[in-house]
Amino acid sequence: MLAWIVLAATAPALLCLGASAFLAYKDRAQWIWFAAFSLVAGFGGLTVLQTIGAWRLAAQG
Repeated sequence: MLAWIVLAATAPALLCLGASAFLAYKDRAQWIWFAAFSLVAGFGGLTVLQTIGAWRLAAQG
């Protein structure tokens, strides 16, 4: 259960990171924006996990 919650919280960051890597591979200048969005989405995912109390879910099993 906890693994699915963590995956759902970090999915936007993973998508932005994948898009950034693809654009960098294709030598597009927009890759830096997706890298920045990935960082912002990662912090958002951490905030979501803190808000729902993911540490309590991990302790319960």
